[in-house]
Amino acid sequence: MSAPALLAAARGLLPPLEGGREDLLLPLYQGVALVALRVAVEWACLPRLRAFLKARSHGAARGAEARARDVIEQSFCAAVIAPLTAWGWWVMLRHNGPCTPAAPAGCLVGWPGHPVTGQFRWWWLTVGGMYTGEILGTLMGGVGFRLSREMMLHHVVTMALMLYGYFGGLHRYGQMATTVLDTSNALLHAAKAVHASGLPQLAGAKDGLFKLFAAVFLVVRVLLPPFSMIVPGLVYGRVLPGPTYVITNGLMLVIYSLQLMWFQKILRIAGGGADRRVVDYAATPGGTPAASPRPSKTE
Repeated sequence: MSAPALLAAARGLLPPLEGGREDLLLPLYQGVALVALRVAVEWACLPRLRAFLKARSHGAARGAEARARDVIEQSFCAAVIAPLTAWGWWVMLRHNGPCTPAAPAGCLVGWPGHPVTGQFRWWWLTVGGMYTGEILGTLMGGVGFRLSREMMLHHVVTMALMLYGYFGGLHRYGQMATTVLDTSNALLHAAKAVHASGLPQLAGAKDGLFKLFAAVFLVVRVLLPPFSMIVPGLVYGRVLPGPTYVITNGLMLVIYSLQLMWFQKILRIAGGGADRRVVDYAATPGGTPAASPRPSKTE
């Protein structure tokens, strides 16, 4: 079969992206592909990275095998999330009407007659594909991704809110909220990757990335949500049907409660009141506890 024929066949598998339930095939395809790509990256990079870490950090508390796996996992997440975040800000500023964190009233003006652009659909469903991949990998026993229980709860609630917004017409509000809340994620995974390496040469970079992540987290997940998401949702959301109003605002309050819980743990790290080696992995969103690494096969 020729390349054009293969491309045409592949396009035939894609959903029409017109707002129907069949649109969910796209994040499912993307989630499966993400898990496969994640496994392939680890297979290709693990041997060399393991040898590199073993040669340059003889006194590390964790084995090179476990550290290399964590570095790959966190680096992969950062590499996927960073462009998704930039894409999300572009969609919000160019294709989301008058809805921004500074002007949340515009998120529901004219509802329910908001036009839905193709740019929004592709971005929204691709973010769903990322969440789907992380959930699938975790449910398969940690194939590529290993979410903590807290982060699994966060992903399930977020996916429920995304689906409800997608099929319930809350595109502007949902796009703005998701973009803002996800802004700190790439920094978190980058900080985790540097921390997991165990390289003393990167101690300064580790602390710098963690402080930058904490500052961005404070702004986008603690300070902004009450003014740009929660209060506007409660006030301007009165134009919504009763069940939609209750479900949307209820899920947002659950998500915000998780942010406050995580920020308390971040403050414990900053104040020296918790073991940073463990909290960096277990208490902040996502990750595997550093105190429980995989057994090393090479050491």
